[in-house]
Amino acid sequence: GGFRIENMGAATSGAHAATKTQVDGKILVAVAKITGFNATLNRPAFVSPANCTIHKAWLLSDTATAGSGAGTRWNFQLRNVGVAGAGTTDMLSVEKTTNGAEIGAYDSYDLVVDQNQVMAEGESLQLRITKTGAPTDLTAAEIQLVIHYKVTI
Repeated sequence: GGFRIENMGAATSGAHAATKTQVDGKILVAVAKITGFNATLNRPAFVSPANCTIHKAWLLSDTATAGSGAGTRWNFQLRNVGVAGAGTTDMLSVEKTTNGAEIGAYDSYDLVVDQNQVMAEGESLQLRITKTGAPTDLTAAEIQLVIHYKVTI
């Protein structure tokens, strides 16, 4: 209705209202766990709230991809596939690779996302993984995509 509360002190307990200054810029975390995948994966992993800016993104492994051959190469990339049905495929990160190694247990890969990547409400991030080498089916593999983001109110 055009009204606002002014001159409000900063919140000091969970029962207090937070000020805009306290909320803006706070880093939030979203985690998408992916279990079992083939040599190619294009999986939606995050849907943006309003006024969202992606800060960082990592890929973390829970298990090793044992059995990978010496010629194995894993490539990871994060992309914005837009609002459902829009069909955009803007790449948000450069392709990250394991350079001929398997994914080790508890390895992490910084997806090097532009820290000022603004997303519109409802846009979706997709994790894209491609692989060359053996094996092509890793049904036991477990990875997590961790996204740090900020929301401005």
